[in-house]
Amino acid sequence: MNVLEKILEEIEERKQEHLCNAELEIEETVNRMEELNWVCALIYYMEEVKKANVQTNDDWIPYTEQNIPKKEGIYLVTCDNKEYPVKRMRFKENLWYWYYGIYDGRILAWKPLPEPYRAADKADWKENMLNTFLAGH
Repeated sequence: MNVLEKILEEIEERKQEHLCNAELEIEETVNRMEELNWVCALIYYMEEVKKANVQTNDDWIPYTEQNIPKKEGIYLVTCDNKEYPVKRMRFKENLWYWYYGIYDGRILAWKPLPEPYRAADKADWKENMLNTFLAGH
């Protein structure tokens, strides 16, 4: 009987070891799933922030190889020049040109030139002055 009892004890010990290992594996899996959920949430919020930044960045378009101007022309460019980071440059044949030739610095973002200022015609000017005067300013 001693041999049989010993075998049963050993079986019980091994069973407990396997249960402990299984519990540890389950706990590790749960921890990994929680980490994965956090990573997914982080990615989601980072994408939301990126979308918000694009919408509030005054129409600047980040410059990448996939995100170049569709047609040649003159654009406003944000570049790596510390003294004058915003420049007017010509985009031609996939290169940026400025006063001194091909720009060899780093382009960060670009956007089309804004519409030029147009002064109101004289009739609008008179009407604005009259409205301002009548408003008491």
